[in-house]
Amino acid sequence: MFSNQEQPRKRRQPPSGEEIPSPANTDFLVRAISRVKDGLVLDDKFLGWTPLNDIPQDDSEFDCVAISGIGSHPFGSWQPHGGNKEFMWIRDTLPSVLPQSRMILYGYDTDMRQTTSFQKVEDLAISLVKNLRLLRDSSMVNRGLIFLAHSLGGIVLKQALVSLAESKGMIEWGIVEALTGAIFFGVPNYGMEISHLRSITDGMPNGDLVEQLRYEAPFLKRLEDKFSRQVKVGRLSKMSFFWGYETKESRVVVRDSIDRSLSNVKSDAPRIKLVQRDSATRGLWRNPRTQGETFQIDEDHSSIVKFRNAHDPNLKVVINLLHEISKSAPAAHFDHLEPTADLELSPHPHTVAEHLSTKLSPGLAVEKSPQHTPTIITSLGLSDRLSNIPRMALFGRENELDSLKTLLHPSRTGIQRTVSVYGQPGIGKTQTMLHFIEKHGDVYDSIFWLNGATDQSLRDTLSQEVDRLGKSWSDYLLHPLSQRDNHTANIKRFISLLNSDISGNWLLVIDDVLKPDIIKDIVKLLKKGVAVLISTAPLFGRGSSSIKIGPIAFPPAIRMILELMPTEGKDAHYEGLYFPLLESIDYHPSLIRLAMETLPECKTVGMLIGRFRDGSVRLPTAISSKVESILAMEVPKTGNLITQNHALQMCVLLDHKAMSYELFEFLGLRDYLPPFIQIVQRLSKYSLIETTISRDQKVTCCFSAILCQFIRQSMEQPHILVSKVAGLLAKKVPRSSKEHYRQAVELLGPHAEAFATCLMDRTKLPSPTVGDLDNMERIASLLRLRGNDSRAIELYGLVYNLNKHIDKTRMDLARATKEQQLSLPPARVAELYNNMGISSLNEGNVVFAMTCFGRAEIELKKSEVSSARSQIMVEIIVNKAWAHVTMEEYKKAHMLVQLGIAEFSNEDVAVSLLLNHVSGVIHLAMGQIGRGCEILTEALETAQQHPRVGKRLTFAIMHDTAIAYLDGKNWKNAVLLLEKTRDGREGFHGADHRLTIESTAALAVAYQHYEREAEAKTCFRKALTWQRERLPPNHPETLKTLQNYGIFQHSIGDYESSRKALQLAYIGHVEHDKKRDICSWARTNAAVSLAITLQSLRRYEDSSALFREALDWYNSMGDSSTPKMQYQRAKTAFLQGAMYEESGNPNQALDSYGLAEKYFESVEGNFKQHWKLLASKAITRLLGIRKDTEQNILGPPMENTTMAPPPKKPVT
Repeated sequence: MFSNQEQPRKRRQPPSGEEIPSPANTDFLVRAISRVKDGLVLDDKFLGWTPLNDIPQDDSEFDCVAISGIGSHPFGSWQPHGGNKEFMWIRDTLPSVLPQSRMILYGYDTDMRQTTSFQKVEDLAISLVKNLRLLRDSSMVNRGLIFLAHSLGGIVLKQALVSLAESKGMIEWGIVEALTGAIFFGVPNYGMEISHLRSITDGMPNGDLVEQLRYEAPFLKRLEDKFSRQVKVGRLSKMSFFWGYETKESRVVVRDSIDRSLSNVKSDAPRIKLVQRDSATRGLWRNPRTQGETFQIDEDHSSIVKFRNAHDPNLKVVINLLHEISKSAPAAHFDHLEPTADLELSPHPHTVAEHLSTKLSPGLAVEKSPQHTPTIITSLGLSDRLSNIPRMALFGRENELDSLKTLLHPSRTGIQRTVSVYGQPGIGKTQTMLHFIEKHGDVYDSIFWLNGATDQSLRDTLSQEVDRLGKSWSDYLLHPLSQRDNHTANIKRFISLLNSDISGNWLLVIDDVLKPDIIKDIVKLLKKGVAVLISTAPLFGRGSSSIKIGPIAFPPAIRMILELMPTEGKDAHYEGLYFPLLESIDYHPSLIRLAMETLPECKTVGMLIGRFRDGSVRLPTAISSKVESILAMEVPKTGNLITQNHALQMCVLLDHKAMSYELFEFLGLRDYLPPFIQIVQRLSKYSLIETTISRDQKVTCCFSAILCQFIRQSMEQPHILVSKVAGLLAKKVPRSSKEHYRQAVELLGPHAEAFATCLMDRTKLPSPTVGDLDNMERIASLLRLRGNDSRAIELYGLVYNLNKHIDKTRMDLARATKEQQLSLPPARVAELYNNMGISSLNEGNVVFAMTCFGRAEIELKKSEVSSARSQIMVEIIVNKAWAHVTMEEYKKAHMLVQLGIAEFSNEDVAVSLLLNHVSGVIHLAMGQIGRGCEILTEALETAQQHPRVGKRLTFAIMHDTAIAYLDGKNWKNAVLLLEKTRDGREGFHGADHRLTIESTAALAVAYQHYEREAEAKTCFRKALTWQRERLPPNHPETLKTLQNYGIFQHSIGDYESSRKALQLAYIGHVEHDKKRDICSWARTNAAVSLAITLQSLRRYEDSSALFREALDWYNSMGDSSTPKMQYQRAKTAFLQGAMYEESGNPNQALDSYGLAEKYFESVEGNFKQHWKLLASKAITRLLGIRKDTEQNILGPPMENTTMAPPPKKPVT
């Protein structure tokens, strides 16, 4: 049974007053060795498994394993300090606390002083897992598993548990299934003070192990993330863990100044707090909901597990926790269910003759003879009931079938085993079991199938199976066994035969179990064979196995769709919608089947998704009945049922995949919170709701698609609830100037997006009130603030259409009350158009944005409120100017802003800032860098001085001021200001917001020029990853970042990476321009950058074509050309000349240089003379070369007539 022993035996325990051996206590070793006689070997290390009590294997319910800490002894670390070592609480107290439990020590080498070991936590955990495999596989007895872990032992245990939970091996799976819980004492989850340990391990190979325990160690962070994930949603989610922390400082070792020895008994040895409370409890003590998982022991780090005697109050705390762990098995655990009183089974007959002689009258007794005493009775084969259960194709259940094959094979069934197969209603539990029986059922002599849905269904199916037994064994029993009116008698006879030696290898399946009390009499009395319980919740005894049937994976889900999809639906245009469809129904097989049955009624898959979300698609009756039964059984009957139903329905309308207690509190729904918590707790065990806990201890609930669909189809008067939810969300939409803006947006954003999706998908929307429309518009604004512009546009459009087609028959009510209006006023409609235009502009759809701004102006002229008109008009002017800038119509933008400044600059500080901000950006775009930088710097100072100015606007001005510094080649100030902008936007909007990424991309360019290459590359990759995943294809911001990244790669000499990035940017601009039927300046810039890189790769023809395309565009601009465009045209001509010169085409180079010299004549700015002088020198150089070449042709030959190209230099 044990890894280091042939047979289990008691360890020699130290006599009274004797100290446990430790590496430092050499006197004890001398005394101990002197007592060794007759070849007896003293085990003083206690490595591996050491049992502390004797319990028969079949009687043990738990293995309680104790793991000590760093530099400790496996036995002595659990004993009190001092000379009296008689008491050891794990050996002397716990066996009476858990009478059916084996107490085992696990020893491992963590000697800190005299060691050559360089093992780390990962190595120690591997050894622990290996020993656990041996311990659990050494016997077929199923026992629960409880751990006690101190200090480093807890870290080793966490690593081992993570490895076991992530493993796919059946033995490892069995260990995790057997795990009931653990108590951790002073475990440094976030790290500990290790200065004293460093002094011990200085220069020794185990220093790396110590470094793994320091505060903020990367290893501990990774381990905590993995462990937390497994505790939240993984295989450790059902375990009970408790975390103890110390409240006294610990005396640590010091090195003697004379002999350099180490000791912690000197009076001057310092005391420090080794493990902080946060670290020992994983921060759980901060959350009122999880404080019960933590406990305090008023001792130092070492004494936290050294209890003085059985009456120690700290030990009583631990005993109470052990009681709680031992009772924390699932609610359906059968060990606590006693069989019915009148179910007393007779001794198992060993032969058929013995059975008949005890059951038949004396006159009918059968004489014992060889022909009447077979070892196994005639095989019964499959139950007749299996033929009545419809078969369905099975997809993606290979792993589950393999697990069933391993767990249910007769070679593993020497004793009775209960295996629970559980999962959501309709997930495929019964079908998986049927396919297993069809594939592997021939290894059983008999297979029985019962229905445990209700007491009556169990009675009926049991009676049928007993009849089958009677008919098949009538040669031996002479009469049927079934007594239809006596269920108890049927159970008694059925179980007696299954437990007998004549029954052979059999498999009992009890399907559709909802209440464990119904089947307790059968399961509890079985003594051999395998019982498989199919249910929606895990039903198993202590240490037994369970298999969860969950959603299928993506590949089998696709196969299932293609197999079940109607012939007319197998077109390619459906393929791109597979993923959103599967995401919306959680890869649930029954819902996939239902979707394919409903698809012919829908024109598109998108419409099908909408029908699911609005409740039009109804679940099959069997699944609906099962969910309804679970809700009726588990949802509290006390309290306000309306509140409970509304709580569930609101969760479905909001983000049902991320519901949280904090949301209910934030929305002011405190009355809904208690029933919501009760519902979550009760439905979690049925996998209808999954709960997770984040590192900051926030609880998040995810509703399954089956539960959501049931709630949707059961809603009464949904329009009333929709109106209420819209009002709740709109009321909490924050303003950017308010505190906690980011927290509010992050909390409400996902739910607002889900609610908007729900509105979009509803096929029927009731006539809304003005208040409803206003609330929807505010929710759309929240989505825009969050960066979800596409969904915001859709919701803005829905509000406009609802307002446009509002019920005119209700206008009589408006006449009765003049203040009441049933449609939005013109100013609100103008604001709606304006917001829609902003979202379109952010999405890159500038044409539609300009249309929205124009319609906003028209609607605003109808408004009679002057204050509203002026405020909205300024916003419209500014937004139109931004649209003109995006369309590269800088002169139009400049004229528009100047008109706005003349009319509205005296209105308000915020109004003035809006106008000056866009004015400064326009000057930059036109090449007037000095003036643009001056305007933006002044605007930034004004924004920072006025607290009423929102942070969103302040950060926008700060960002563009930094861009002005970049254009002016003020790299240092650009870096400083962009770092401040990025950090500010990250704190205000979040790291995952579009504006934060915008500043990150600009900062990458600044880092490049400031020669901080590593940081530039990091910023570029972060920005590109986000933009290419989150923004629409060929979005201008993505293409701009791609181009800058390509230029960066060229500057560091990676020409091939530069070519790939610039080619993507150029092609993206070409495709983007096709939609607008134009050729943009951005495309021309990308062409020039790509031409330079192709020149570096010596692809001169391709480079020449791109240069010509760029110059043709510049020449076509005419009067529309800005000073910056004129400068870029002249520079492009010069770069084209350099390319021709390098490629050996001096005549074409002369022509290009000549054009550049001519173009620079019309350029304004500081760099005019510099570039013009470069062009002139290049012309002079080439003319000189041409003259020398002509002389060489006419005169005597020269030694070297080859014209060497000028050295290649990277062009930025």
